[in-house]
Amino acid sequence: SVLPTSMKGMAAKKDNYEAQTEGKNPFPTTNYNGLTYNRPKDNFDRSIEPPSGPAVAVKLPELWHAELTNGLQVLGTSEQPTPTVTLQFRLPGGSISEPKGKEGLAKLTAQMLMQSTQQTTAAEISDQLTELGASVSFSSGLYSQNISLSSLTESLPQVLDILQQRLLTPAFNSAEFEREKARHLQSIEQKFNQPNWLASIASQSLFFGEGSRLATSSWGSRDSVAALTLEDVKQF
Repeated sequence: SVLPTSMKGMAAKKDNYEAQTEGKNPFPTTNYNGLTYNRPKDNFDRSIEPPSGPAVAVKLPELWHAELTNGLQVLGTSEQPTPTVTLQFRLPGGSISEPKGKEGLAKLTAQMLMQSTQQTTAAEISDQLTELGASVSFSSGLYSQNISLSSLTESLPQVLDILQQRLLTPAFNSAEFEREKARHLQSIEQKFNQPNWLASIASQSLFFGEGSRLATSSWGSRDSVAALTLEDVKQF
């Protein structure tokens, strides 16, 4: 152990070496005698704050726009450092489109689209995406239902097939629905322990009025989520 002289008794173990006591000291004490401090000589006044330099220029990527034959608007850009593709879809919907009394339905629907399809179980899809180094996810916003896809360029066709399965042929399994609904309710309970979330809901109610959908959480309430059925998800 390396200890100060006053703490010799606290060594973890006895020293396994012997300090050199004869001959030239291999660790001589540094002698600063005769040294002088030389102040730097500046050609400017350090008491004056220097002027700001030119503004940093931000180079934004070039975007291109297109419209598909089905009316879908496409906004894209290209970067070459990595052979990957990222797709973001925004579909009309979201919390603002929920029927009155069914608050939380948009989020629960997005969660259900992450489950099994009519062809493949959720576990099998997860394994396929892991093997492909890709991800496909669904989420809900205020005005839209969102889809995110990330994939290696060479794996994009397979990943698009998985996206098509999840989007067009979801299984909407009753057991998965009850599980996701229970998780959703548990998340709501946890949020009641978050002061920031409670303050946000209270301020929304003041801003928009208690009768407005904007005055409530996108997660819905305990009562509204508890009353949701699998048929509600299918219809939404």
